[in-house]
Amino acid sequence: MKESLSHSSSADVVFLMDSSTDVSAPIFLREKAFVKNLARTLKIDTGGSRGAVVAFGESSILIVDLNSYRSPEQFRLFVDRARYIGGDRRMDRALEEAAKVKGTVIQKNNLYLLFF
Repeated sequence: MKESLSHSSSADVVFLMDSSTDVSAPIFLREKAFVKNLARTLKIDTGGSRGAVVAFGESSILIVDLNSYRSPEQFRLFVDRARYIGGDRRMDRALEEAAKVKGTVIQKNNLYLLFF
């Protein structure tokens, strides 16, 4: 049976933003806008679905943790503050950082999604 995210379902969503030198600064700004818009569409909030954001290039950094914001507006502010990292595209490091979020915070019965 195929499961889908219904209107009443909640999910833990980890967004991975590429900020390697393969991505120009204007494209990185578009990535931020995409994450903020998708978070709004998925109703990322403190009471239902939760979001985390990892930026990666040569290294990776957790920009927003699942429990580090108090409102959708604060989530968007944290995304806006994400810095461009540069360097080689090391998706392995982004996945390692995302796995840390999953391993310590995501609760049973939540749908876990990754967006690139």
